[in-house]
Amino acid sequence: MTWEQWAWWHRLWTDSTVFFVIISGYLFHHLVSDRRTISRFLGQKLRHVFLPYCVLSLLILVCGGLRNHESPVRVLQDYPLHLLRGDALLPYWFIPAQLGMTAISVVLWYARQYARVLVVLPFLILLTVLVPRPVDSIGWSLLHFLPFYLLGIALSKYRQRSLAWLGRWRNLAWLAVAAVCLYGLSLRYYGVNSLQKGVVFLLLYGWLERRQTAGWLESLPGCWMKWLADASIGLFFLHYLFMEGLGWWLARHPVMLNPYAMHALGMAFSLGGSMLAVTLVRLLLPHHSKFLIGC
Repeated sequence: MTWEQWAWWHRLWTDSTVFFVIISGYLFHHLVSDRRTISRFLGQKLRHVFLPYCVLSLLILVCGGLRNHESPVRVLQDYPLHLLRGDALLPYWFIPAQLGMTAISVVLWYARQYARVLVVLPFLILLTVLVPRPVDSIGWSLLHFLPFYLLGIALSKYRQRSLAWLGRWRNLAWLAVAAVCLYGLSLRYYGVNSLQKGVVFLLLYGWLERRQTAGWLESLPGCWMKWLADASIGLFFLHYLFMEGLGWWLARHPVMLNPYAMHALGMAFSLGGSMLAVTLVRLLLPHHSKFLIGC
């Protein structure tokens, strides 16, 4: 398999941003029930997501400025713009985009307009095929992923109904996944990737629900699952730093590996390194780590 072919298979099978967006919407509706809980939810978002985002973005921008011999004053002047664009580090675009989706959801919650919006949700999800998601545009990314955030809200709001529907139509959903994959591969069109991931998420969600009913999830090691859940935001904030470090090292010490091996190496190094870093920060700053890395 060539690197070009790998890039397409990689996008179709491993680009799972949609998963995180749907889960974020699901948790928003699951945790918010009244004005008191919505205030608590937003407060936690600001303290444990936005504040670490601001701190880490500043540290990364200052380090980058020093390495490129830029004026510290210039770095500070551009800092608010970098926060809005989420470009201090490649994955950080997700934070302002997610905060924007949360803000829209709060407005809909107060206006009691969920039902009207969710009626047209299938149409909005289909529109994501036409809405681009350039890495350097928060606005377009927000428009692209907002329907999937609303899908997460719908799955929480109509949980039993959606699970019953998934049980009846899962074979058709598998057919849709195959069709979308073939469409994307044959036409080399990136726009279908999010739609494909949305359908895969629905299938996975229905499968996990059935396995949970059978007691399968309870058999998993609880301490590790809890640790990963608690540390997930910290892993998000730190993992790409290790990927950048590995990329820097490989650029100076080329290694001939096939795409699968390189991908496995990158995943193992970034996940292992970020898990170690999260553990160290939490040990060194047990009462303040949430304000630095979110956990």
